Amino acid sequence: MTLRNSWGGLISFCVVLYLFLYNPLLKPGIGFGTFFILFSCAYTILKFEIFKTYIKLYRFEFGISLFALVYVFIICTYSGEEIQSIVRSLFLWIMFSTVVPFSFVEAFFSKFKNVAFWEIIIEVGFVAAVISCLALFYPPFNEFLKYIQVDVNLDSSVASFEEQLGFRSFGFAHLLVSSYGFTQGIMASLCLIFVDQRHKRYAFYFMPMVISVIINARTGLVPIALTLSYVVLSTFLRLKLVKLVKYLFEGVLAVLLLFQILKSFPDVIDFVQDFMDQLYSMFIEEGFEDTAYSRMMFYPETTTGLIFGEGHVAYSDTMEGSDIEYVNQIFLGGLIFAGALLLYEIKIYFKIMKMSKEKVLPTIFFLSILVFCFKGASFYDKAAFAHIWMLYFFVLVHNKLKPNNQIKLI
Repeated sequence: MTLRNSWGGLISFCVVLYLFLYNPLLKPGIGFGTFFILFSCAYTILKFEIFKTYIKLYRFEFGISLFALVYVFIICTYSGEEIQSIVRSLFLWIMFSTVVPFSFVEAFFSKFKNVAFWEIIIEVGFVAAVISCLALFYPPFNEFLKYIQVDVNLDSSVASFEEQLGFRSFGFAHLLVSSYGFTQGIMASLCLIFVDQRHKRYAFYFMPMVISVIINARTGLVPIALTLSYVVLSTFLRLKLVKLVKYLFEGVLAVLLLFQILKSFPDVIDFVQDFMDQLYSMFIEEGFEDTAYSRMMFYPETTTGLIFGEGHVAYSDTMEGSDIEYVNQIFLGGLIFAGALLLYEIKIYFKIMKMSKEKVLPTIFFLSILVFCFKGASFYDKAAFAHIWMLYFFVLVHNKLKPNNQIKLI
């Protein structure tokens, strides 16, 4: 029985893909990133001639990532700041943007001829959402997940988990209260797009994914809001009023159902209400100037620091710090570093748009990444959505290079 015809092989691949995307850190700090890098490096050496054909379509972006790594190393060394964790993150970003997605595409995705790329991705995302929902509804399971995982979001100086995250952090994944929720928001958005394209079964996946967003990181609601706006507007412009009314009716029912499901968890409702109050205060009542975001929007005081950076991040657990990623990028490497990262994402996006027949999905994905960097880990910081983004890119490269052996997308 070959891999492509084996259910066991497919399930095994989904497990490996889950560990690759979500990278849960098991105590005493065992992650899966090293395994994937070692496997990918070995595979790339064996398939180096094929790898070179891939890299030709990625060489400009690859050059930017190498520049970012070297530049930050120089700036941090010059400023005398601690560089180990920052340089390590950038090195891992390069590995997970080159040899790792190449190996996954060539060794696994290209073998499953009857399964589409996004189909597997959403199935894995749905499993993650189900795990989060089970953790919410069955507290002993959630305690077990907390017990076996290392939560890198926690400050070791604060003893109580509840003091820092309250009811949040439900799931089996890395960065639960930041990039995980955002990744699940993108998954939910994909479901909406596919439902709009007549793939009705993905409507069943939508609710668990939304719950997995709400109970971990509210920023994951951003791609959902963007996608809902697109679906409603495009339906209206196509003058399909009956379909629009149907969507609005189903949307209201979904919100009511979601509220009923979460009503027994008042902390969840309060968490969402607080988010809505912040948005209302920011855009309607008080204005941006009086919000926490405005207090976190500050930059180096010198022109040299603004352009070249100061070799450190501005993140802090106090109100004097900032968790806005763009601010941290500027403090780390100035406008040069932040601009290089932005140019990298823009170039990847336009190459994806050129190679992909689907235009809405990558646009929602790209805009969501730009928005997410206002509040959370950057796309180079071991985030699952960055892994999905680059897998998608390398699948499209594969299809461009091998038109007679294409990987199905949807």
